Order: sequence, then structure tokens, then C-alpha cells
Amino acid sequence: MQLHVSMAHQYPGFTYTVGWAAMNRAYVEIMDEDTKLKDRMLLMERVTKLEEKSKTSRLLDFDSTDGKLTLGSLGGGMLLTGTLALAGWSRRKKNQK
Repeated sequence: MQLHVSMAHQYPGFTYTVGWAAMNRAYVEIMDEDTKLKDRMLLMERVTKLEEKSKTSRLLDFDSTDGKLTLGSLGGGMLLTGTLALAGWSRRKKNQK
């Protein structure tokens, strides 16, 4: 770029430092932000993949509290259903006598 500016102007140092400095600085800032955005997108894709994997194995994961809550509510529901079925069965048995 400096060679191009030198060929186009009689005083290459003045034009390069004064005329092109702001544009070069803006270009560097834009490219830095572009790199940051690309890195952030790659990171978000990795996080999304990991979250999808964790959603599929949520019931059998005993290390996290979410899995324990899910298994606990499932066990509590089964216990409640069994208790109601037993109470209904014994009540029906008493009514038949």
C-alpha cells in the first residue's frame, strides 16, 4: 500500500501518514472486530452443540442437579400413582365384600 501511495503522490511520507493513517486505523479496527465476531460465533456453535448433548442425556446424568430433580419428580410421580392405585384397589376390595 505504501508503494502505491508513493507512486501516486510526490511526497509519499506526508500522504501515507496523514492521508491514509485514518483509513488504515479504521481497517485494522474493522478487521479486529470481524475476528472477534467470528471467534464468538465459533464459541456459540460449540456451546449450542454441548447444550444439545446435555439435553439428550438429562435423565441419566447423576452429576447435575437438573437430572436429580427430573429423576426425583419422576420417582415422586410413580410413588403417588402407586399409592392412589393401591388405595383404589383396597377400597374396591372392601366395597365388593
